[in-house]
Formats: sequence, structure tokens, C-alpha cells
Amino acid sequence: MTTIKINTADLIGRALDWAVATAIDAPFTTGPFSTDWALGGPILELHGVGFFRNGKRVYTNEGKRWEANRIVNLDEAPILRHGYRAHGPTPLVAGLRCLVRSKLGETVAVPANLVEA
Repeated sequence: MTTIKINTADLIGRALDWAVATAIDAPFTTGPFSTDWALGGPILELHGVGFFRNGKRVYTNEGKRWEANRIVNLDEAPILRHGYRAHGPTPLVAGLRCLVRSKLGETVAVPANLVEA
């Protein structure tokens, strides 16, 4: 299988769905997480991903209109925390990118056939 390394911030469509499935250890055939709130929404809730809409003065680029955040506890008391952030054109895409970044890192090796041209 040929893969292409993609920055998490650029994941979209089937490539994002594949990365989400990989991050949560689900079969890729589970569904289109990034376009179906019934599938993607519960994942965001389960993993504590929150999001908000940026104003036009913050980002004029519609691709960064929504911002998602996730805080992860790294250790026992005293608790060490690490925060993750991602942007996207929709709250669902931003949230799922944030989840993938927190689980798989800044870049992800995605099967080449899933990458949109």
C-alpha cells in the first residue's frame, strides 16, 4: 500500500475519515465521520473535543473558520496537561482534525488512493 504523508491540518474527506478510524481503532468502513454528525459528533464528545467559531477578523480564510481544542492529561498528580488545536471549514472537520492530531501527531501517512487531488 502506497502512502502519502499529510499534515493533519490538511486532512479532508476520506483521508480524514481514515485517520479518525485509525486514531480510535475502528474499521475504516465505519462511515464518513467528517460529514455525518451522527457518527462524528459522539466521537468528539467521547474524547472531549470542543470547538468555536472564529470571527471574520480573526480568520478571513473560510478553511480556518472553526477552531477545535482538546486537553489531554499526560500524568498523574501533579497533573501535566497538553493542549491540541486544529482549524477547519466546519466544526466537525476542525474537531476531528484536532482528535487526529492529539492521537497520531502533526503528520499522518494516509493511503494514497484516499487523498483528494
